[in-house]
Amino acid sequence: MIQAIRLRCQKAIEPTIVFLVLFGFNYWLFGMGNSLIAILLPLSFMRLRNDEFLESNMLKTTGTYLGLVILAYVATLHLASCILLNFFCTFAIIYFFLDDFNPTNQLPLELTFILYQMIPTNATGLPLRLLSVFLSCLITYLLIRLFTIRSKKSPISSLTQQGLETTVGLLRALSKEDWKAVATQKDQLFEINKKISRYVYGSDESLFLKHADGQAYFPFIIVFQHINNVVTSFEKFGAISAKDCQYLDHLSLLFNQAAQGIEKKTIEDAFIVQLISFPHENELSNPDLDDNIVYILNYLATVLSDLSCMKKQGTQKRHHKKYRTWLRFKQNFTLRSFKMRFALRLSIAVCPCAAFAYYFQFPHAYWLPMSIFVVMLPIHETSMKKMGERMLGTAIGTAVSVGLSYLFPGFLPQIIIMMIANSLTFTTSKYTFTAVYITCSSLAMNILINGADSTLFLYRVIYTAAGILITILASYFIFPTRNKDELRNLMGNLLEIDQMILQQVHNTALGKQNARLDRDLVLTSYLISGKIQTQYQMAAQDPSLSYISIFLETNNQLMTDLSHIYTLIAIQPKERVDQKALEAMLAELQNSLQCTRQYLWKAPACAKAPQIQIRQVYDNQYINHKMQHCAQRVQALYRVVEG
Repeated sequence: MIQAIRLRCQKAIEPTIVFLVLFGFNYWLFGMGNSLIAILLPLSFMRLRNDEFLESNMLKTTGTYLGLVILAYVATLHLASCILLNFFCTFAIIYFFLDDFNPTNQLPLELTFILYQMIPTNATGLPLRLLSVFLSCLITYLLIRLFTIRSKKSPISSLTQQGLETTVGLLRALSKEDWKAVATQKDQLFEINKKISRYVYGSDESLFLKHADGQAYFPFIIVFQHINNVVTSFEKFGAISAKDCQYLDHLSLLFNQAAQGIEKKTIEDAFIVQLISFPHENELSNPDLDDNIVYILNYLATVLSDLSCMKKQGTQKRHHKKYRTWLRFKQNFTLRSFKMRFALRLSIAVCPCAAFAYYFQFPHAYWLPMSIFVVMLPIHETSMKKMGERMLGTAIGTAVSVGLSYLFPGFLPQIIIMMIANSLTFTTSKYTFTAVYITCSSLAMNILINGADSTLFLYRVIYTAAGILITILASYFIFPTRNKDELRNLMGNLLEIDQMILQQVHNTALGKQNARLDRDLVLTSYLISGKIQTQYQMAAQDPSLSYISIFLETNNQLMTDLSHIYTLIAIQPKERVDQKALEAMLAELQNSLQCTRQYLWKAPACAKAPQIQIRQVYDNQYINHKMQHCAQRVQALYRVVEG
């Protein structure tokens, strides 16, 4: 307990220093009204401090803040601009900036837009405000450089090493038939895979699309998923023979050497040869599993060879069309998308509240839309939980602020209270306490700007309660998104990606390979799988959702099998494909996936379960065997959803 508190306090030191420096700088040079940026930039500091592409992302962050300050100024000019901008800017912030897999990162942008309306400026003061924001962003960048020791080892390299080490533990637990340890290690490997996917996704495309590390380390996602699938197959077979146990022990030694190579940043050519030759010297009793591991080892050898070449050649930048950006835009441009629904819900709720605050000019009226920004979340259940915590935290924080303002009146004590409260917000993971500290800090800042007012504390409670009431009504009646509905939507997105991968398999067989798009699809699939798992855990007690874990496991196996087939066909002569047989089988797979999506979305479903005829699509039995596995997985997905 004490250790946890100590660690949280240590974590709060740096953002607290950022806040103090920015507040002091802006108060001294630009006045209290322009000190709001000191509240917002510590949040950006926390997000960017470990960013491998700091300069690029800091420029984007600075430009976004400056743009929002200008738009906030225009919104305060007259009622029409207030209504239009509060609707469209709120919608744009959510639709274009909300992270699909971490839906809270947009909050600093929302607060920037509303806070600078709350303390408006005129045309003469706008350049000064913009200069304040620009210099504050520059100071934040310099503080990140000061505080953060840049490691020569990238985070994705460390995650890859952890994944290889976890694979070693997983194989050893499997050889000992320690099924409890196997389950634990599988979960750990899945989490590492999810972190690698999040890192690639969170790098704002730069790492994945332009940087050598992204090209080198991303394929390990596929390696780790294949390992988990192989282990799942072993679990289904039950007892493991002595010969297979020996095989797994030897295999674990290979992955241990790979982990050491990643750690030392040296991949020996002799080790790559050892990976390729291992299947010739060792063999599993089950031919299917043996074939899978042969593929994994050859794929791993290729990945490590590419990684070694990139290390020798140095970092290379590659420019590609952003397919994944288009894919996300396409998937979100529908009312089924949680992002579209949330953007519309929040815009519709905030716009009249901002117009109310502008038109009537009641004291502190902009706290009303600000409360909605803070408590409304994309998913109904999480939003409801946060609203209760927010109301409790606001009530406690207001009571504390009343006592503190009575005991410690005056300018300097209120600055100290504000600074301490801001520091404490970084020390807790409980939102109720966060709301207490935010309330104390906000009220102290308002006292500093507007002076002490006996009605100030009452307004805070009233506007917070009104904001929560509006959020409740909006969550129920304006494009509501419940966890169960969003899970179905995410599963539908997975099936759509499966269909796109099938199309890529067909294109590759015709000689129209697009490896970039294939990687984008695989990455997006693993990210969505991770999000489904997280949201499923929120509703794990709902028996009607018990099928989701089976769906997720089956779809992950299908995705890795499809990636496997894609890779194999890409390196084979195209003349070996029976195009008619392949097209017919792919069409049946597509039809089955489409019927499964119809069941998920409660659209008119197929009259009967779609049939998939197993065909010989290639003059290579291994690929035919893999295609058969894909057909079985697709049919299993249909049965899971139907049943």
